[in-house]
Amino acid sequence: MILGIRSFTSWLIWLAVLIVLTIVMHGVRQDIEEAHVVIPYLLVVLGGSATGGRALGFTLAGLSFLLIDYYFQVPFDTLSVGKPLDWVASSRRPRLRRSCSPARRTRRGRPNAELVKSRSCLASPSTPRRCERRTA
Repeated sequence: MILGIRSFTSWLIWLAVLIVLTIVMHGVRQDIEEAHVVIPYLLVVLGGSATGGRALGFTLAGLSFLLIDYYFQVPFDTLSVGKPLDWVASSRRPRLRRSCSPARRTRRGRPNAELVKSRSCLASPSTPRRCERRTA
C-alpha cells in the first residue's frame, strides 16, 4: 500500500514540475534558444525516471517532446515536424544500436578484438579491400 502511495505521489510531483517548467519557460521563450529549452526537460525526465521508474520516465519523455514541439519550436503553438528527415534518423537509431551491440561485448573486461575488427569491416561495404588487408 505504501508503495502505491509513494508511486502516485512521485507521478503527481513530476507532472507538476513539468507543468510549472513549461509555464515558466513559455513566459521567456523569446529569450531562450531551442537548445537551451531541452536541458531542463531532460533533467525532469531524468529525475522522474530515477524516482518513479521506467513508466514515469517514458511518460515524461513523451510529454516533454510534445510540449517542446508545441510551445518552443517554430512555428509556435502547433504540433508539426519541420524536418521530416529527423523522423527517419530517429527511427534508425535502435537498429544501429542492435547492430553494434555484439562489438561491445567483452570477454574478461576487454573488447573482443576480432569481433570489433569484423564488425568495422561489415559496417563499410564500400571498402572491402581495406578490410582484407586489416585481417590478413
